[in-house]
Amino acid sequence: MAATVRATREVAPGAWRRHLALTLDGLRAVAARPLPAPPMSTAQTRAALREC
Repeated sequence: MAATVRATREVAPGAWRRHLALTLDGLRAVAARPLPAPPMSTAQTRAALREC
């Protein structure tokens, strides 16, 4: 999670919430819940990857 926060904080500050929700959903025994944030745009993803 720390790497996701560092990589996305400038381009999509809330993106970590989506990644955390996906991680937690993978650990749940009950049905998954709606994700709390939309996926990053292509531009945001590229910008985040440049930060790594």
